[in-house]
Amino acid sequence: ADRGAVGGVQFRDERTDPLAVRDAVDVLDDHLEVLGQRIVDNGVILAPVLALPSPNHQPAADPARTDSLRPTRLSDVATVEVEWLWHHRIPLGMLTVVFAPPGVGKGTLVAAIAARVTRGEALPGDPPRAAGQVVFVVAEDDVSRTLRPRLVAAGADDARVLVFGPECAIRLPRDAHAVEEAAQSAALVVVDPLRGVTNGNSARQVRATLTALDAIGRRTGAAVAGVHHTNRSRDGAPRA
Repeated sequence: ADRGAVGGVQFRDERTDPLAVRDAVDVLDDHLEVLGQRIVDNGVILAPVLALPSPNHQPAADPARTDSLRPTRLSDVATVEVEWLWHHRIPLGMLTVVFAPPGVGKGTLVAAIAARVTRGEALPGDPPRAAGQVVFVVAEDDVSRTLRPRLVAAGADDARVLVFGPECAIRLPRDAHAVEEAAQSAALVVVDPLRGVTNGNSARQVRATLTALDAIGRRTGAAVAGVHHTNRSRDGAPRA
């Protein structure tokens, strides 16, 4: 997809043009179902994530613990059905990464989804659900100048939105307890961007952030959406 385009629609810069948010949300409101169906083709990917412990972490063996470890027979494991915030796109109780190059419209898409959650309005293809609370962890955008106007333009019930702004300097896993406490009654937690809450850039530190967010989702039952900006390779193709 072209930079700055979602669903074939070209958006103006959300940060410099206040009308861009309202125009983009109007388009998304009309075409969100089409956008959802074509989302991968247009460069925005919703990817449920199962965060795993680091394979490089090899603690010393504890003989007493080793003796107590036994595998579980699969026939003894109960199947748990996945519940969805947005069917087959955003699961409840798990981490989903929303990633695409800058300017594609990830923030506008997430705002449109969050707004529908706060109003109890159905997401495309789903039945209506009870209105829910949304928690935003924002590491870069100004809350009063960017996040609030974007959500209001999307029609969100702002009384159902809790925000950790950049001034909170949330870092994961260090501050996971604060996010988890806020998410106890939430249907959706949005972290934007993931790199902004990660305490470093190493694979181990990124894995620790993803694991913390996945645990927050599992313990609270909320859907957790982490926004990730990809880079572009020399040939212009998106890359992580």
